Amino acid sequence: MIVCQLSLGVQASAEELEDGDHIWVPPCRYYVIKSPEQVVPLYIVKFASWSIMDKELEEVLAKPTWTTIEQAEARTIPPNRPAQMSADSTDSLWIGYLDPSLSDETLEHELSTFLTEHLPTELHTELQLQVVRGRYTQAKVRLGGQLPREAVLSLCERPFMEGGTERTVTVDDAHGSPGQKCPRNVAMYCRGRNLRFVDPCWCDHANVPTQLAGYTLEPLDLEGAKADEIINNFCKTMTGARVTAINIVNNETLSKLHDKYKNYLQTKNSEEPKVIELYHGTNNNILDVVYTDGLQPPSDTAPAEECEVSGGKGLSTTLCNNNCTKCVQRHTWKHCHMFGLGIYLADQALKSHRYVSEPVKTSCGNSCFRMVLCSVAMGHVLQLDGELKKPDSMHDVFSLRGLWKGDLEKMFVQKKEHAFCPDAPPAEQHDLMYVAGQSSGKSGLTVINSEYISFHPYQCLPRYEIVYEVSG
Repeated sequence: MIVCQLSLGVQASAEELEDGDHIWVPPCRYYVIKSPEQVVPLYIVKFASWSIMDKELEEVLAKPTWTTIEQAEARTIPPNRPAQMSADSTDSLWIGYLDPSLSDETLEHELSTFLTEHLPTELHTELQLQVVRGRYTQAKVRLGGQLPREAVLSLCERPFMEGGTERTVTVDDAHGSPGQKCPRNVAMYCRGRNLRFVDPCWCDHANVPTQLAGYTLEPLDLEGAKADEIINNFCKTMTGARVTAINIVNNETLSKLHDKYKNYLQTKNSEEPKVIELYHGTNNNILDVVYTDGLQPPSDTAPAEECEVSGGKGLSTTLCNNNCTKCVQRHTWKHCHMFGLGIYLADQALKSHRYVSEPVKTSCGNSCFRMVLCSVAMGHVLQLDGELKKPDSMHDVFSLRGLWKGDLEKMFVQKKEHAFCPDAPPAEQHDLMYVAGQSSGKSGLTVINSEYISFHPYQCLPRYEIVYEVSG
């Protein structure tokens, strides 16, 4: 059987499809589509033994992955950019750009040789090095101590042997510098912008791309196909709830940013990302912000009551960036952010409902809630199946890109069948975290229902607002 993606277009008024592109037949629960160009086959489902099987198809189905997308040509190495470090010293270095055709092991060996030759001996013991692959190949370095600015800048002039060729490479403060255009933007977003303690970015940042964005809510016909799908999936776990309305969230700016993030994933992973719909529950009083600016990963800083932006709202983390002069105290673990400072999503409505707060009372005494249904670009998913070593082990994880080799093993214990494999891609090369629900486990170290954690606002696009009532 073939599973297809459909471009519906306009719903026609009659079966002849003279005034539209499709019709939905409720009794049969199927679409009639006008044009073959509206249909893209995505999957082949093999659900029984076949006496005759196409050999080529059988070979494709046997492969762990397969795509029709042509592999990108070998990526060139951009020219060295000037180092712009202005701080007196730093404990973290950025090195780039590197030859993407060389393996991580080769690059790490050559970079390690380069650094140990030119860094002070006292920094060698705790030095950590990791290659980061995205659109371009680069490296990040933990020093375990402070390196003066002059010593950092001098590394840019030292000879670096890469794949048998001598060259120079840019070495800079990984935290960035005031006056520097941010180099850490991933799909128009810098994660360090609202971090002050765990991995701040001190560069100058342009206005957020949603600064002038707006949105509208468009009622979805509850008798239509999409509403039928949303309600059925929602009610599978939300027994006793009654859906009263579904609104389409229209925000052209956010939609374009979501598309750019999907393009980033396709370039990074050389394959088109899978997109699924997941629920997100939050304070119903801030949905206006969510629909305007998207879902935002939380900061690592507590809100100051005297702050005009973040104070007096009952928030656990500030809404401000790290340039706020009032929100300067570190946010600490308070049985929150169990798997990091990320955006939490779920494939079960009941899971997200636990985080929906500030409902309104209806005239009949019921509570009326609003939940967000998002389109999420998956990319490469990091699966955690087990339990935390301590309740606050992963609280300060701010991004998968911020995890180093060995970090997860210190924070999380995988089940034996899903043990961390030494040959598996490092955590930082993944794009989304999936935490499998556990039917049994220690309280505070596991979750009963599975959840997904994203660390990028444009990975998750608010698509639908589900309005529902719960009695009592």
